Amino acid sequence: MDTEAAERAVTPRSRAIIPVHLNGRPCNMDRIMEIVETHKLALIEDACQALGAQYRNRMPGSFGIGCFSFYPFKSLGGF
Repeated sequence: MDTEAAERAVTPRSRAIIPVHLNGRPCNMDRIMEIVETHKLALIEDACQALGAQYRNRMPGSFGIGCFSFYPFKSLGGF
């Protein structure tokens, strides 16, 4: 996730930010947490493709509301 682009996209109507951790690589959660706190947004993380990964000794999906999206080619396929 391009965190600077994400912050520029925040408007007064924004309610949440949804980072998607891909290919076992967690997003920059330090910067995302700053954005969430500054703009008082909810954090919903899609951690489907980051099973077993860690960001500063924490699992993706544990910073906000963790979810796992499904699609046949993801780690948790939705076939």
